[in-house]
Amino acid sequence: MALAAARSASVLPRSIAWQSLSKQPTIASGSERRAPRTHEIHVNRLKPADFKTLLRPGRRIFIGGGAACPRGLLDLGRPALLESYDIEMVHGSLLGPPPWGDPEFAAALHSIRLGYHPDAEDYIPVRASEVPSLFREGWMALDCAMVMVAPPDPLGYCSLGVQVEASHAACRRSTLVIAQINPQMPRTAGGGFVHVSQIAYALEADDLLPEALAAPPSFDLQTIGKFAAEWIADGATLHADIQPAAQAVLDQLHGHRRLGVHTHTISDAFQRLITSGAADNSRKSGLAGQSVGTRCLGSRSLYTFVHNNPHIGLFPAEQACDPRTVASQPDITCIHSPDTVSLGGEASLPFTDDYLLGAAQRSDGMILACLPATGEGGGDSRILPELTKHGATYLPDAIVTEHGAALLKGRSVREKAQEILRVVDPAHRDGLLEAARARNLLPAYWSLPPPYDPEQGGFRDRRVHLRDGVYLMRLLTAADEGRLQEFFYSHTEETVHQRYGFTLRRMTRQRAFELVSVDQNRDLALGIFETHGPRQVLHAVGRYYLDPNERNAEVAFVTRETKRRTGMAQTLLQALIETARNRGLDSLWGQVDRDNIPMLRTFQKFGARTEDAEEGGSLKTIIALENQPA
Repeated sequence: MALAAARSASVLPRSIAWQSLSKQPTIASGSERRAPRTHEIHVNRLKPADFKTLLRPGRRIFIGGGAACPRGLLDLGRPALLESYDIEMVHGSLLGPPPWGDPEFAAALHSIRLGYHPDAEDYIPVRASEVPSLFREGWMALDCAMVMVAPPDPLGYCSLGVQVEASHAACRRSTLVIAQINPQMPRTAGGGFVHVSQIAYALEADDLLPEALAAPPSFDLQTIGKFAAEWIADGATLHADIQPAAQAVLDQLHGHRRLGVHTHTISDAFQRLITSGAADNSRKSGLAGQSVGTRCLGSRSLYTFVHNNPHIGLFPAEQACDPRTVASQPDITCIHSPDTVSLGGEASLPFTDDYLLGAAQRSDGMILACLPATGEGGGDSRILPELTKHGATYLPDAIVTEHGAALLKGRSVREKAQEILRVVDPAHRDGLLEAARARNLLPAYWSLPPPYDPEQGGFRDRRVHLRDGVYLMRLLTAADEGRLQEFFYSHTEETVHQRYGFTLRRMTRQRAFELVSVDQNRDLALGIFETHGPRQVLHAVGRYYLDPNERNAEVAFVTRETKRRTGMAQTLLQALIETARNRGLDSLWGQVDRDNIPMLRTFQKFGARTEDAEEGGSLKTIIALENQPA
């Protein structure tokens, strides 16, 4: 994200302007105006000389973070800070370099960052929801809290604006609160308010909030977003981290409906999702109709959007981030961007995340790990044989790269490796395949077919609406061997005899692998799946194999008995016809038993002609592709 900041003219609506603290505002009720309160709360105007008393050596000071860092206070107190020593600065993430980052402060200040940040001078590895308890229970007693707030309302309440997170607890538990009152700070709904009676010293400083401007997503990030969006259900409640891959997923959800927002950071991508109408929070279990976060971080447009917006609620971290609160949300879906993932299905995480913990507690929760398959510029693979033991790890339900989605929940380590190898960068496939074999993650027979090129192959995975619901029609992959094995053993003996041409009693994993490991650029094998979050159940298979002349292809179908007469065979045949025509084939043909009237009718819907097959009990049905509509 690029950083942009300035001080000067207002961008927020001028209604945010406030009366000076030296004046007591009046309160209107209908046509009646109440007199000002007789007891006036006094707030000391902060002067540079005050810092010499306030910033005595050895004090621990909390600094508001994000876009709400009170830089006006720190600029004013700079001379006093330089004259002091052994001051401990406690803070979260900041936009841009910290105001005390100059070498001249090295002797005076010690910086401690909240959260797991190995690159920081010092840090406390703690989850966001746990920070307030450090202040409350005295593990990190605060002498002073420096925060930025919006001007007080007529009742004397100042909003913490775009950074509630830990600032709310710091103001309540600190011995002394010093506030920069900024007319540019948006006034946000939720639980982030500080009464002027809690503020000992105040500085009025009109500063534009710094912006965190995200670059437009690359083509690969957009592709990741599209793959991930397929596995996010309508009505899901969303959390997304602020990394580009996770944010790119949000921009692919504008066609969804009844989504909810319960996240750590409200971003520009969340704003676009809300204004598109996709996220209306109508299904949330708490605060229905309101998007919930702990802070806002983004552009000037976002800050204007959240100002006095009752549909956006920013709450303290101990409320919004508590895993129990997260777990109360229906279909909670966490979109996370790890640095690396392993072939065993582990994703890297600097420190355990509240939202991942909450989602893991729900049977309908989902954790998506979204990341490019390689580093910037197509460098090293971000999918590794195994993760180094540094920091924490978690087990996502799916891993999504620009090459597809690997669905992992409920799968064995071998099956996870098979899934993940499908979505690695082609340049690293062979090396990772050998690494998986060396670690006994894969059997000797297992390999990967050539990478599928959808531009040349002519088929893309899609949702299909059939008579009894919505299904996923997609290419079969080498990782589907277990699904095909389960599908085979669901058949009756009659189905096995009719569809496989002979009495086949066993479907070993190796035999199933041979059937699903298809060069999809040449032949074609499709499946129709019922999806339950990341779980997929195979209900029908349609395939064709090229004849030796490579101008015609033989087709075959198998449908689960309980799903017949739902339109699956016809849907598969239509997809096979469309793809074969796009690839320039002349015809598709198949052998059908004479007494299989439903299948014969399916072929006839596409203008098939029939002739006697070599086997007396069968008919050869031929579909001329030149006669098919474009």
